[in-house]
Amino acid sequence: MRAYQFMEYNILVTISEYLNLTKRKKNYFGLCPFHHDKTPSLAVYPDRDIFHCFGCGAEGDSNYFIEKLCSLAWIRLRHKA
Repeated sequence: MRAYQFMEYNILVTISEYLNLTKRKKNYFGLCPFHHDKTPSLAVYPDRDIFHCFGCGAEGDSNYFIEKLCSLAWIRLRHKA
């Protein structure tokens, strides 16, 4: 067993902790947190374990979503100071 293991989480569980997702057929949609969104443009594909935003083009797995969300929070925090 390695000292540091790469953790992979179910993308649907991960993203639904931060966004309200609506199921459409076998995929889920919600408002993208990475740009100003009025209609749901962020698609979550649980069978492929990825997300894709049709508005800003962001896409990746659950780890990338958390990484991008944390960096966005850090940028917003720096602008408030």
